[in-house]
Amino acid sequence: MNAVRTAFLLVLLLAPSLLIAQDSNLDQSGSLVLPASGATPDAFVPEGWRIEQMVEGDLNKDQRTDLVLNLINDVPAVEGTVVPSEASRGLVVLFRAENGALHRAAVSTSVLLCSGCGFGEERPQIEIRKGVMIVQQPATREATNYLRRFRWDPKQRTMVMIGTDVTYNRYGYDEWTSTNLLTGVERFELSHYDQERGRTEIVERRERRVPARTVSIEMVDSRYEE
Repeated sequence: MNAVRTAFLLVLLLAPSLLIAQDSNLDQSGSLVLPASGATPDAFVPEGWRIEQMVEGDLNKDQRTDLVLNLINDVPAVEGTVVPSEASRGLVVLFRAENGALHRAAVSTSVLLCSGCGFGEERPQIEIRKGVMIVQQPATREATNYLRRFRWDPKQRTMVMIGTDVTYNRYGYDEWTSTNLLTGVERFELSHYDQERGRTEIVERRERRVPARTVSIEMVDSRYEE
């Protein structure tokens, strides 16, 4: 039994590297290898991948329509192992030039959860509001939802995470924690739906200071809590 258990643990430890090795579109760190520029969104879709969602909006305030691609790739099970088949995702931010060409601004394979990593089969929700990219998705834990806000940082030349909202529901209570990474303000709210009154009641509300920090999109890993 010990030998079987050891072999099983070894497979789990090697699984990420095995999956990366299977896809030649990923480098050793697991990041997508994409061209610097292209004429159409399809130019940034590697072989074996497809666009699951495409969102338009101005992210760098140049009055041109930029694009955010949610790419998905079906990865087959590793032969001879217990590693399951799942669809990994990539997040690609493209800026549009004056001549209409698209330029790669940021790429991440760790912001969006794979199809088997989230709560159920729900896909991430992505939108652009007032120059801010908002990514919302259910986490692996029960009834937990993460919302992350990203904004273009011209100094770092990448997208940076400027805030997070985490909602957790348990036993009929909703816990909401909103953190502004730029100002270092964290707000917490505990609410409960009162069926007799037919409305949501605030049970607790508080605010505190936390360290302000800058987090590039490449540093964000949705597989782990922050």
